[in-house]
Amino acid sequence: MNKNPNFEKVVEKYGLSYVARKLGVDRSTLYRYVSCKVRKVPDNVIAAVTETLDLEELSDVLYGFRTVNVDPTVALSVVIKALRDGGFRNFFLTCFTHIWGAT
Repeated sequence: MNKNPNFEKVVEKYGLSYVARKLGVDRSTLYRYVSCKVRKVPDNVIAAVTETLDLEELSDVLYGFRTVNVDPTVALSVVIKALRDGGFRNFFLTCFTHIWGAT
């Protein structure tokens, strides 16, 4: 089963019930977020989850996947993905501002 690494990390750290209360959603909704059954997670929920992780945990989520050398083609493909996929764009921008701050 696919799992959303942001939600999975926070739920592992704090538990499903606590995170659901903190986000203001019920446990079943949070479970659907964790298991990627919801396609578009609200921006405020993504932001709250991202803010719950410390920098090291967020780095684990972002860089815990197979890393590759990034050339301009790969970087451009991320930009194109963000333009076409609102959910990815929200996730990417939330992570970006969490790590480097608003510019």
